[in-house]
Amino acid sequence: MCGEAARSSAIIGGGIYRGTTAPEFYGKYVAGDWASDNKDIYLVDVAPEAASWNYTRHQYICVDCDDEDLGHLNHVGLAHNGDILLLFNNALLRLIS
Repeated sequence: MCGEAARSSAIIGGGIYRGTTAPEFYGKYVAGDWASDNKDIYLVDVAPEAASWNYTRHQYICVDCDDEDLGHLNHVGLAHNGDILLLFNNALLRLIS
């Protein structure tokens, strides 16, 4: 990756999104930044033959919880149905869009 994601200090990822909850994410590799306080999720257009990959940055907002209580983002994973799961120190969240 390049640009802002290249300046992140600890990129972690999960897999290629194949769910139906957020169709705009379909087929993109989902990654996050463990050390970031800005709540960034990166969606990467994966092209294996490319010298660099294009990505878009999204910020997540926790509905019905306090973002400050989440702790660090430790893992980005995929549920059996393809939904994106975000594992923090103190919570497990599902990304809905």
